[in-house]
Amino acid sequence: MRSAGRNSGTDRFQYPVTFELRGKEVVVIGGGRTAERKIEGLVDAGASVTVVAPQVTGRIRALAADGVVRYELRPYALGDIDAAALVFVAVSDTELSAEVAGHARTLGIPVNVADRPELCDFAVPAVIKRGRLSVSVSTGGASPAWASRIRQELEALIEPEYGNLFEALAQIRKHIIQTIDDPGYRRKILLALADPANLKLARTFRGKDLAAAILNRATRQIPGAKSRKTTEFYNDPEAETGKVSLVGAGPGDPDLITVRGLKLLDEADSVFYDRLIPLQLLARARDDAELFFVGKGRGWQCLPQERIAEEMAHRALSGKRVVRLKGGDPLLFARGGEELSALTDFGIPVEVVPGVTAAFGAAASSKLPLTHRGISSSVTFVTGHGDPDSEDPEVDWAALARTGGTLVVYMGLKYLESVSAALIRGGLSTDTPCAVLRMATTPEEESVTAPLIGIAQSVRARGFRPPALFIAGDVVKHADFRIENVLSSPGLSLPRDPAVNRTDNKEIINVSATAGTGI
Repeated sequence: MRSAGRNSGTDRFQYPVTFELRGKEVVVIGGGRTAERKIEGLVDAGASVTVVAPQVTGRIRALAADGVVRYELRPYALGDIDAAALVFVAVSDTELSAEVAGHARTLGIPVNVADRPELCDFAVPAVIKRGRLSVSVSTGGASPAWASRIRQELEALIEPEYGNLFEALAQIRKHIIQTIDDPGYRRKILLALADPANLKLARTFRGKDLAAAILNRATRQIPGAKSRKTTEFYNDPEAETGKVSLVGAGPGDPDLITVRGLKLLDEADSVFYDRLIPLQLLARARDDAELFFVGKGRGWQCLPQERIAEEMAHRALSGKRVVRLKGGDPLLFARGGEELSALTDFGIPVEVVPGVTAAFGAAASSKLPLTHRGISSSVTFVTGHGDPDSEDPEVDWAALARTGGTLVVYMGLKYLESVSAALIRGGLSTDTPCAVLRMATTPEEESVTAPLIGIAQSVRARGFRPPALFIAGDVVKHADFRIENVLSSPGLSLPRDPAVNRTDNKEIINVSATAGTGI
């Protein structure tokens, strides 16, 4: 029983539904432009369309020539709609419109009459289609033009990747219903599929890759979720879902990688490595492992950051064990956090293996105590790749000048003069002992020491190039830069040029050339 006051007066009650038309007979009375627009939508829905009209447009004739529709060039006759599932009337003759609508109602066939809402059993909304996703906008016949306008605004918001997303979700839903008997767990996983982050996956992956990534993400979010291997979406049903390990390779000496990091490198199917990874370390990878150079430097990069994560995720989803080798520690000035976040969004299991960061390696190599009782009780790591003289500097150098401890500046060689001046303006003494160490822990290690007021000039005179660390503080006086570097390995060389293409018979692949990965 309808509640009082609801849909009362002249408002027409409408209940929106989606009608399955594949293979169904639909008759369109009329052959003009209005009929043409109706026919286009019906054909897209898979209907079997018959057009009855004395004349039809060239577009309708073309559709008929392609075998998509049929038409009969004659006036409407009783019996034309007897076998129809739906009837559309698109003629200017008001009497004919009423006649066809009356016949349809007598036969119990839903009918739509263009520009005559009082004769319609259903309205045709403005529709946005993204694969399996359909969004309809209807004004109940009040203003089809407004429905079209709103549809255009929504089209800008509902991106094409939604079609890709819902195609994968259809596969996943079928898989879950077939493989998970527990209704509670099944419901939780189905609800987890509505995570907005899955749209990001749909922008990157396609087909079974996308389905596997979404299901990986959903099942990991639910403790104890019961599911068969998600990799049944791949051609190899026995393949296990792989993972990515972000491994700190240390400051340069290949012996300074952790035992855990070395074990993962030995087992890796694919290795993505940065510019300063030692060749001796890459040689520890399996002979059949893929080696991908993804290095970057100031002003250039082999591959955009987001693509690196996509390439790793693609291989992990196909069951490979991927190692991402990063100089120093992967979570300190190495964009490891960005890659960790991106891989998690892709539904990829990620392990992080810490590494010896450059500051610790340089300090050990030079016997420089970063902290020393009675001299420095704190140490600050900061990035120096931003210009301190810019309008909005990334670092508050004046605040750092007042800390009173040891200051270690990564990637600060380009702006060393500006950094020194900013620290002096902030109150750090011009006599503060400073050191710049280049290529620490390697046979190419070099160092320069000078007071803060002259360190930039001294480094410039030596012609230092990155990578280098700038260390400021009284602890520098306790270092011994003359001691032979006992940490470095003889014969070490570092691949600083993306053109390097082999090491110990292993292929090194520039990932920018791997566009055929399906991503």
